[in-house]
Amino acid sequence: MRTTGEKGIVFSIDLMISFLAIITMFYLILINFGGLAEGEVGFGKDAALWKNSVFLLDSMVKSFDENGFANNVTYFNAMKRRVESNVLDYAALRLLSEKLRGKGDLSKGDEFFVKEISLGYKNGGSETLFSSTLQGGNCFAVERLVIVNNGKAILKGVVCSE
Repeated sequence: MRTTGEKGIVFSIDLMISFLAIITMFYLILINFGGLAEGEVGFGKDAALWKNSVFLLDSMVKSFDENGFANNVTYFNAMKRRVESNVLDYAALRLLSEKLRGKGDLSKGDEFFVKEISLGYKNGGSETLFSSTLQGGNCFAVERLVIVNNGKAILKGVVCSE
């Protein structure tokens, strides 16, 4: 027959093992959160760079401004009195390309700079509108489907962090 002392020892050992398992789980969770927090800082910088590269191409494709840097390449339909989204004016693209060839870099302060803007055509050919000689750390390439000269093309922008 068992005494109450034997049951107490078994219960104490069981409780001790459970307690160690819970402490180990909490320790692993804290280590995981610490690693995630360190990764979030890097992800925040990457997300900001990705956002800037997407917005750069988006502004080129969807807006029109006579005095803007690259916002005058969108085709403006005078009959409809609006900009045709995703349709680019090839003559304005060539003019922009000639303007940018003399510039060394297109930078936004210390945040990012434009490494390259190019067009890739359906037949496999490509045309570089702007290319910078600056070297950057982390770069994002964003591509957009556009219509140039009544044909489909891919507008590619490469934006890098300083």
